[in-house]
Amino acid sequence: MIFADGAAALGIPTMVLGKGFLANLGALKRIIRDGEYDLVHCHGALANVTGALLRRHLHVPVISTVHSDYRLDYLGRPFARAVYGTLNTWALHQLDYRVCVSDPIRQRLIDRGFEPNRLFSIYNGLDFSHVVPKTDRAAYFAQFGYTVHEGDVIAGIAARLDP
Repeated sequence: MIFADGAAALGIPTMVLGKGFLANLGALKRIIRDGEYDLVHCHGALANVTGALLRRHLHVPVISTVHSDYRLDYLGRPFARAVYGTLNTWALHQLDYRVCVSDPIRQRLIDRGFEPNRLFSIYNGLDFSHVVPKTDRAAYFAQFGYTVHEGDVIAGIAARLDP
């Protein structure tokens, strides 16, 4: 199932554009101008470029969320870095506002010439100020039904799940 199918199944109004980049620019411009939207949120290089190109034609703020150092997005892929990375860097500078998921990312953007009054921190969802009491490792995992032995390597992930 693709993301749009899951969103539609939840009753979220959904439309999928697939005509190609230039055709989609025109379609998005009409959709946004005809809709009653308060802002356009871009997420990722392609969306950022799209938002930057449309921004002057829209009457709402265009924002992007910055999760990481955008200069590192295409490590080990020099051609992609030269093309997509450069376009994304340009696009991020064109948008009205950037939401940063941490203060260090916000500071990095300020250091790179972004206007501080157009950067906002909304933290990534993990509360690092909460002190977790020390617990016996085996007892901790046992409460979830796992048996853990000395020397076992346990890996986990904190992530967003989408439909």
